[in-house]
Amino acid sequence: MDLFALTGWIPERLFMAKDESNVKDFETSRERAWNRIVQASNFGDCLVTVSTAKDLSEKLAEEMGLVSGHAYAVLNALKTGHGIKLLQLKNPWAHTVSGDQSFLTY
Repeated sequence: MDLFALTGWIPERLFMAKDESNVKDFETSRERAWNRIVQASNFGDCLVTVSTAKDLSEKLAEEMGLVSGHAYAVLNALKTGHGIKLLQLKNPWAHTVSGDQSFLTY
């Protein structure tokens, strides 16, 4: 909804698979979603956002530095030398040394 208000374009939405061993027609596997996000981000001609669930627990939200039910702009998507996938998010609610940016492990 926020992307439409910002750009006037209807955004494409990816629904993450709840069960990776049984991906439904309307869902996207984590690996496929990751590949699409990285390719789109590297191309540089798109705007990628992620959102948190409205039922995100307070404990998990605090640990991750995110707010329940909010959308975040993806600034970068990268994979470390150890294979850890990270999304760098624009996070105005972050309480971190790096200011308003957070890395979310994917």
